[in-house]
Amino acid sequence: MNLHRFTWLVILGSLLACQKDRVLKPDATASATTGRLEEKNIDREQPEYEADAPVDESVNIPAPITGAYLVCARLSTDTTGLQQQVGCRVEADGGVVENFKARAEKISWTYQTQGSAVDIKVLDEENNRDWLVMFNIQADAAAIESKVTFDVAFTADGLATSVKTELVMIWNEDCALPPIQFESLGEKVGVGIAVSDQFRVSHGVRFSTLTGAPVLLALYNQPNANPLGYFGGPNNTGNFLQTNQTGGKFFITDRHRQAETTETLVMDYDRPVKEASLDLVDVDFSETYVIRALNAQSQIVDEIQVQASVAGPRDGQLSRFVVRTPDGSNTITRLQIYGFNPPGATGIGFGIDNIAPRCGK
Repeated sequence: MNLHRFTWLVILGSLLACQKDRVLKPDATASATTGRLEEKNIDREQPEYEADAPVDESVNIPAPITGAYLVCARLSTDTTGLQQQVGCRVEADGGVVENFKARAEKISWTYQTQGSAVDIKVLDEENNRDWLVMFNIQADAAAIESKVTFDVAFTADGLATSVKTELVMIWNEDCALPPIQFESLGEKVGVGIAVSDQFRVSHGVRFSTLTGAPVLLALYNQPNANPLGYFGGPNNTGNFLQTNQTGGKFFITDRHRQAETTETLVMDYDRPVKEASLDLVDVDFSETYVIRALNAQSQIVDEIQVQASVAGPRDGQLSRFVVRTPDGSNTITRLQIYGFNPPGATGIGFGIDNIAPRCGK
């Protein structure tokens, strides 16, 4: 065989062997001129399958419910009625727990109430997308404020959990407002200070007298009381209050004086109300007290006169009185309270406490 021809056959065989060992990837071709692999234009967001690529056989398991807490909210837009709807759901890490009913088992709801009694019923849960459960809460006409504690217990990821929250339902905003008891003011500034507009922001009322004399903050049960509002008790103690009374430590007075009448306490409202209540302190002997409710035209819409001789001796005790408009309208803009003795009898001073300026309870 010709040597040159044999050499070319060897070279050709080597080239064929090299081409046989090359593996082409899909969407790739070998260049006829360079022998390199040149990829076609392919969609990088949908990579092609390679036979030797590993296959992910893991299962998408929901993460455990950690840091869970209960959220309940009043859903009704009308907050003045005696019936409200409340929705509750479980959240964690600042967001709603998705598929909670599928991930949890043994779900149990309970609740407790404090304050005004209410009737609670569970509403249909199936048509509710935003809340796990909805409650209908019904109060009666005398209700003022209720605190409801909701609690849900469940088991998730083998862990038993219980979370709770509280929701305050205010049925009567005027009566839910704490009465003026003068305790915080007395503890802060002490006795003897003039009481005027310190409760205007919190309760919308101002105190004064018709003559311009100051209304003074006084302390109960002081042998040498200053200011002195009245005497009482077996030892004729200044500002005497019996131990079974709920007067706290402080009250307001015009100061005891040798006169037939007290000053006339004036309580002006920033906005009209339909009722108010207060305690008179130590109505006894031959005293008579008058509580008047007036409208913006200074017309009397309600008036109470109480005589100690009729009411019975109230030495060192509190006597509760309520004034209200006959038709339930918000027309009271001013209260006036004063006391007097029979002609010729002197020595009197008013004591007033526990004022509910917008509530007749």
